[in-house]
Amino acid sequence: MTKLEITSSQLSRHLWTRQGFDATEEPRPAAQVIEAVPGVYGAAPTCYLSVLARSPSANLAELDDLLYTQRSVVRTRAMRANLFLVAARDLPDIFQATSHLTRVAFAELVRNAGLDADAYKNAAARIEAALEAAPLTLAEIRQALPDLPANVEAALNYVVGLMCGEGRLIRAGVRGGWKSDITEYARLRDWLPGVDLGSGDAERGRVLLARRYFHAFGPASADDFHWWSGLPREDADAAVAALRAAGAEVTEVAAPTPGRAVIIAVYADIRGWKGRAGLSERAVAAVADALEAAPDATVVLFGHPRLAAELPATAAHVLAAWGGEQLMQEAAARRLAAERMDE
Repeated sequence: MTKLEITSSQLSRHLWTRQGFDATEEPRPAAQVIEAVPGVYGAAPTCYLSVLARSPSANLAELDDLLYTQRSVVRTRAMRANLFLVAARDLPDIFQATSHLTRVAFAELVRNAGLDADAYKNAAARIEAALEAAPLTLAEIRQALPDLPANVEAALNYVVGLMCGEGRLIRAGVRGGWKSDITEYARLRDWLPGVDLGSGDAERGRVLLARRYFHAFGPASADDFHWWSGLPREDADAAVAALRAAGAEVTEVAAPTPGRAVIIAVYADIRGWKGRAGLSERAVAAVADALEAAPDATVVLFGHPRLAAELPATAAHVLAAWGGEQLMQEAAARRLAAERMDE
């Protein structure tokens, strides 16, 4: 086993390039970005921004073409039951490897909404029938089925989410342009007639995710992959073991040099009236303690920039990445990467 010692700045530079942010690298088409970087978040407008940031030659129309015309890329819940962009040809394996995460999460939401198994079964059958003619938004499903029981209508988002986790439905088009999150849902067999989820293999899917994760985010540990994938520990470890058996080099990475490239993240708490946010006393105290150990650390504030005034006076480097503003978060990420590469 090889032992490799690297600094945080070296690691940042390596990952910056591996993720496709290096402007000196040959630009890649959007499809190659999605395949090379597993875990491009699928919600709008994040998916567009993530791809465009990694491929200056790409444009909005290119991603729209992949999603809605060619349908070679889909939005689907996968790792940690979150929404990601996935190549349609990889969908069967990734679905078999991760869909249980979505089913467990949404089945609980459906139960908590007061729907028993029969109520869900009846609602799901009616929703599928309503989607036979064309994809519909949640609002349009409600219009098409005006006599849905009140508890089903209130939990429609969860019912549709569970149906996606079962492989019955899939996110199709989006109304309102690239910034919109008004999603159309379609029957999977209609939207992707050439895709057979039953042909997928869970073990093959887990190994695929592990290989792409370590290629895009490595060096990393098996524990990192376990967290990122959301898979049970046993399944995640088995996927890593399969990579080793296939000849992948396992590298023990020493901890970064202390005191280098320290980043402290602090999130605003929702409190008071009308959702007005602030920093809790506990958060401020935690930041103060962290700054004692690393006085030159950069504090990344996920909250309104005005909250910087609530941070300890010892916070010399503060970067605001307002949680509700995707463009601000992208700019903050670029600023952080640039600072780390200059070290």
